[in-house]
Formats: sequence, structure tokens, C-alpha cells
Amino acid sequence: MIKLTIAEPDNFRNDYMAAVENLILKELKILRRSVDHARGNGLDDLSDIRSFQFTTRDVIAIICDQEKNKDDFLKKNYETTLNTFRQGAIITPHDLSPIYDLIDALIDPATSKLRELLLCEPSELENKSDELYNEFGITTVEEKKIIKIVFNYKTQTDITNAIKGFFQIKNIAPFCPYCNFHKTRYIRGTHGRGAEGFQLDHFFDKATHPLISFSVFNLVPCDWPCNGTNKLSTDFSDEYHLNPYTDGFNQTMVFKAKIDPTELTVSKILFKINENFPSDRYKQLTGNDPSVDVDTLHGNLNVFQFNSRYNDVDILERAGYVIENLNHTINNHRIFKEVLGDTADSYTNYKNWYQRNTAGRFDPLEFIHLPLSKLWRDLHDDIYLKKATELPEGAKDIINRHYTVIP
Repeated sequence: MIKLTIAEPDNFRNDYMAAVENLILKELKILRRSVDHARGNGLDDLSDIRSFQFTTRDVIAIICDQEKNKDDFLKKNYETTLNTFRQGAIITPHDLSPIYDLIDALIDPATSKLRELLLCEPSELENKSDELYNEFGITTVEEKKIIKIVFNYKTQTDITNAIKGFFQIKNIAPFCPYCNFHKTRYIRGTHGRGAEGFQLDHFFDKATHPLISFSVFNLVPCDWPCNGTNKLSTDFSDEYHLNPYTDGFNQTMVFKAKIDPTELTVSKILFKINENFPSDRYKQLTGNDPSVDVDTLHGNLNVFQFNSRYNDVDILERAGYVIENLNHTINNHRIFKEVLGDTADSYTNYKNWYQRNTAGRFDPLEFIHLPLSKLWRDLHDDIYLKKATELPEGAKDIINRHYTVIP
């Protein structure tokens, strides 16, 4: 997995707020009005009833736990319907106060609650919904369903379209950060439709964590196999899964190639985890078992099926070509010295040579820009650093510019 690095994080955050804040505020104000009506308040002005009548219907349906006829919420029937509801339901204005207070706090710019929610740091996301529920005393299933009306990623299409548009413009993940396999760069087609694109995965499932459905660091641009085939609705957690906004595999997990001694071909890609089980990071990679593919619901290596995908026959064949080319160069000091060239530019020269010969990026900060970049870099380092004593002067220092450059 590759860490998602935001080039200008302050601008990124501000642009996200500019894209979605007013749309969410609009829906919060509608919900506040509907909740107020359910409490028996604010019924003197129904001139713009079309903007809130069906939200009110949804609120009442949640409280009564049954579908409501939309005709009952037309202007001519609206007050009668609400009066009948209040007379028949065990409800007082106080019963809806916690949800009303939460909505009020999210709307109030002085509290910054909405901004804190939408821009919540990835390390704090998992508990954000519960923190807000606890702060405002929201305990019932009905209350949580009511606030979810606003944060429903499926039904709030204006908000979700704005979110998708924001990520299309930013294009922060040219290739999938989960697997580093497929392109996820958005390309606009000549007819206005997307020619290529991505899926937005909710790292923490939107059904389990509805309040962070629109939180920017809970939205990971990724490819279809990772989101639509492998992860699906798997309930991720910080304990057993790694968010690419937080970190990548780095040197915690490195790829190794198993070479068939007879055919001199790559027979298997292995995953070496440089941690002691059961460390926190180890569990994020393989879950409750140190081996890959045992605990299938936990650990990024398991959920995204690295063992199967990285051991596809095409990958093994390409790995063989890369290793053959790298071995050819390291065994020929004349070529190696030509690659290094002028001492002042030796790192740039080597980096450019490497990228031409592997079709991957050398710098870990750039892995996201080409597929399989981490695989090729790990195989390269494994080969070259084993022969460090044989390398020309200066070469080892260049190769040691590994993952330590990641902040």
C-alpha cells in the first residue's frame, strides 16, 4: 500500500470545504426545521414546504418505525398529520432535543463542529461519530437514523456529486493506493464523460460510521477490484487495517522474489514483514495470524488479496525481466559507472536509469504515480544491497535513499 501524500494540505482542506460545506449546511437546516416541526414548533410558516416536507416524513417514519404516505405531508395535510403524530406518540419536545442540539452545533460556525467533522484527521476518524453522539447525549437508534438523513452518501446526490467532482479535480491518486496496480487518475473524455476514473472507498464503512460519510480523509480514491471486489462492506478498523492517508507499507513490508534455481525465473512473490507478531502494524497487515491469507477479513494484505494478485503469472514474468536487467547492470561495472555519470548528478542519473528500466518510480514519495513501483523498488534493493561490497563508489549511498525519505 502506498501512502497518499497531499501536496498542499491547507489548500486541499479549504477547497474541500468550499466544495461541500454549503450543500451540507443546507440539508442540516432542512433537517433542523423538520425536527422542530416534529416537536410542535415553527409551524406558522409553511410557504416553502416543498423544501422540507419529505424530510419531515422521513423523520416521523423513523420515530414510528413505519413508512408514511407522502400525501399526508402535503401542505393541506401537513399540520394535521403532525398533530396526530404527537397525540399518538410517546414523545415530548425534550425527546428530540439531543438531535436538535447536535444539528444546531454543526450549523453554528462559531463551534467549528462541521469543519472538524469534515476535515477530521485520519487517526481520529474511527471514534469521531461516537464522540459526537456522546457529547450531545444521542443514544437511541432512532436519533442516529435521523441525523443520518443528512449524511446519507447514497441519497444526498448533490453532496456526493460535489465530493466526486472535488476528487476528480484534485486527482491525488494516479494509481490505486491500496494495491498500486490500476490507474485511478480521472481523465475527462471529449464528450464530457469520464474516460477513466476511480471509485471512492469509505475506509470506515458508511453504514457503521454514518457521520463521517463525507469526511474527506475517510474517502480513498481506489480501483474497482479493491473497492468493488475485495473490500466491499468489510468493516475496517484502525486496529486491523491501515488507512493510506495515515501511512503506507514502507519498509514494514517488503516484497521478495523467490527464484526457481532450475529455470532462473521468479516462481513466487513473497511478503517479508519486518515486525514481530503481534505488533500493532503487523496486525494491520495480516490480522490475527502472522501468515498471509489466513485471517481474510483483517489486514490489508489479506483484504486486498495481495498474495493472489501479486503472484499472477503476468506479474511473475515481468518480475523476471526486471531482475534479469538489474543483475546485468550490477555485474557490469562499466555500465554501472556510466549510469552514475557525473558525481554531482549521480543520484538523478541513477534514478532516471532505474525508471527507464523498471517502468516504476524510484522515490517512495512518487510510488503512487506508476503501477507496481514499490514491488520493483523492493526487488531492486534486495538484489543490489546484497552485493553492496561489489558496487562502485557512491552507488550504495544512492540505493540507501530508501523509505527513510518519507516524512
